[in-house]
Amino acid sequence: LTFLGRGKDAMQELETAVSVEPNVCRGYARLADLAGTADREAASRWTAKAQECRTKAAALPLEDYEKWLVESPEGR
Repeated sequence: LTFLGRGKDAMQELETAVSVEPNVCRGYARLADLAGTADREAASRWTAKAQECRTKAAALPLEDYEKWLVESPEGR
Protein backbone atom coordinates (compact mmCIF):
# COMPACT_ATOMS: atom_id res chain seq x y z
CA LEU A 1 0.00 0.00 0.00
CA THR A 2 2.82 2.42 0.72
CA PHE A 3 4.29 1.65 -2.69
CA LEU A 4 0.96 2.73 -4.18
CA GLY A 5 1.06 5.98 -2.21
CA ARG A 6 -1.60 4.86 0.23
CA GLY A 7 0.31 5.43 3.46
CA LYS A 8 -2.77 6.01 5.63
CA ASP A 9 -4.33 2.78 4.39
CA ALA A 10 -1.08 0.97 5.09
CA MET A 11 -1.03 2.29 8.65
CA GLN A 12 -4.64 1.25 9.24
CA GLU A 13 -3.97 -2.26 7.98
CA LEU A 14 -0.82 -2.57 10.07
CA GLU A 15 -2.59 -1.27 13.18
CA THR A 16 -5.23 -3.96 12.66
CA ALA A 17 -2.52 -6.59 12.25
CA VAL A 18 -0.72 -5.71 15.50
CA SER A 19 -4.03 -5.54 17.36
CA VAL A 20 -4.74 -9.13 16.29
CA GLU A 21 -1.19 -10.34 16.90
CA PRO A 22 0.67 -8.06 19.32
CA ASN A 23 3.86 -10.16 19.19
CA VAL A 24 4.88 -8.96 15.74
CA CYS A 25 7.54 -6.50 16.84
CA ARG A 26 8.41 -5.52 13.27
CA GLY A 27 4.84 -4.27 12.85
CA TYR A 28 5.33 -1.64 15.54
CA ALA A 29 8.66 -0.59 14.08
CA ARG A 30 7.07 -0.25 10.63
CA LEU A 31 4.26 1.85 12.11
CA ALA A 32 6.89 4.14 13.63
CA ASP A 33 8.53 4.44 10.22
CA LEU A 34 5.22 5.23 8.53
CA ALA A 35 4.33 7.87 11.12
CA GLY A 36 7.79 9.36 10.60
CA THR A 37 8.13 13.09 10.85
CA ALA A 38 4.47 13.75 10.01
CA ASP A 39 3.42 12.64 13.49
CA ARG A 40 6.44 12.53 15.77
CA GLU A 41 4.31 11.76 18.83
CA ALA A 42 2.77 8.68 17.20
CA ALA A 43 6.16 7.62 15.85
CA SER A 44 7.58 7.86 19.37
CA ARG A 45 4.73 5.75 20.79
CA TRP A 46 5.18 3.06 18.11
CA THR A 47 8.95 3.05 18.65
CA ALA A 48 8.43 2.53 22.39
CA LYS A 49 5.93 -0.27 21.69
CA ALA A 50 8.42 -1.95 19.32
CA GLN A 51 11.14 -1.80 21.98
CA GLU A 52 8.78 -3.18 24.63
CA CYS A 53 7.85 -6.03 22.28
CA ARG A 54 11.51 -6.83 21.53
CA THR A 55 12.37 -6.79 25.24
CA LYS A 56 9.55 -9.23 26.03
CA ALA A 57 10.51 -11.46 23.10
CA ALA A 58 14.15 -11.57 24.17
CA ALA A 59 13.14 -13.07 27.51
CA LEU A 60 11.21 -15.95 25.92
CA PRO A 61 12.62 -19.16 24.56
CA LEU A 62 12.23 -19.21 20.79
CA GLU A 63 9.62 -21.97 20.86
CA ASP A 64 7.44 -19.96 23.29
CA TYR A 65 7.76 -16.80 21.27
CA GLU A 66 6.79 -18.54 18.04
CA LYS A 67 3.69 -20.24 19.43
CA TRP A 68 1.62 -17.47 17.85
CA LEU A 69 2.43 -19.05 14.50
CA VAL A 70 0.29 -22.07 15.31
CA GLU A 71 -2.07 -20.96 18.09
CA SER A 72 -5.12 -18.81 17.51
CA PRO A 73 -5.09 -15.45 19.31
CA GLU A 74 -8.46 -16.29 20.91
CA GLY A 75 -6.80 -19.10 22.83
CA ARG A 76 -4.56 -16.71 24.75
